[in-house]
Amino acid sequence: MSNTKEWNPTKDDLLNLKESILNSKNAYDNLIFKKRQLEFDLSQINHEVRRTGKMPDDQYAAHCENQSRIKKELLDLGKPINELNLEISRKHLMVDRIKSHLLLDKSLSSGIKEKLIEIRDRYNDFSSDETRASGTRIMASKFVEEVQELLNLITTK
Repeated sequence: MSNTKEWNPTKDDLLNLKESILNSKNAYDNLIFKKRQLEFDLSQINHEVRRTGKMPDDQYAAHCENQSRIKKELLDLGKPINELNLEISRKHLMVDRIKSHLLLDKSLSSGIKEKLIEIRDRYNDFSSDETRASGTRIMASKFVEEVQELLNLITTK
């Protein structure tokens, strides 16, 4: 026997996952905003160097130092941006899996419900047929009650 837990997501799981996607997207958007801000700062420095032309060595060194710092920050942002992008993609796939599962679960329970109603009606007719022996009618009547209990369980699901 395996000790694995059956995967049975609910609508609440789906809503929680969608909320998690929104939170991840917000974090992703914040990182992208920061990245664009850094890229803008870098282009400002590059523009300043091109516009000024020849400048004192200490000023040029400061610009180079700022460029290096910004480039390092941009590189450091790359990994979390990629990780969040991957996480969002995985969560979207999980949303699709949960939606498919919920749709399949709904269609299966609908098919089972229809079949149980058919069985209940057939045995209900059987239990009311006076040409049958009383023992078999009583047994059919009890069976109808049990099938109705199953239908109630499916309906309340």
